Amino acid sequence: MRFVTILSFLSFSFLAVGSDSLESIILKSKNRPLRIVNIEYHVDKSDLGRAWVALDVIYNDFDSYIYKTVRTRVTGLKHDFEYNEVLFNDVVCAQTKKVWQRRFLRKPIEVIKISPTGNCHAQATFSKKHVTIDEGFDVTKEYRYVVDLKISSSAIK
Repeated sequence: MRFVTILSFLSFSFLAVGSDSLESIILKSKNRPLRIVNIEYHVDKSDLGRAWVALDVIYNDFDSYIYKTVRTRVTGLKHDFEYNEVLFNDVVCAQTKKVWQRRFLRKPIEVIKISPTGNCHAQATFSKKHVTIDEGFDVTKEYRYVVDLKISSSAIK
């Protein structure tokens, strides 16, 4: 019995597939962000197969909060139009569906609704780092806040 249990555990562990991707995003604002609120997948409406991740970052103003959306491409993240899926290294992270959104006194528009599957997990942290910024004309080194986005996937094949 013990041999069967060990054999089944070993075969199950060999079938588990996992991969990680780490992206660093330099924030344009020099202010310290309070936190990262939301991480979402986005896709393009054409048949190019592009997919990216959008982060909602909150900054503290004197009397209110400022929300800014930061978009970044992640290596290995793509949109498969044939099967309506967002894939990260052949693991399904989200399902996509084209729906018509109604608008008051105007023609409806076609939007893509994205539903995460739970196979991919995104974690974002920010820190202050000394980075090199190349604007095309000048190269400067200064301290900026950098968001480290880690996307990991684990699925059973």
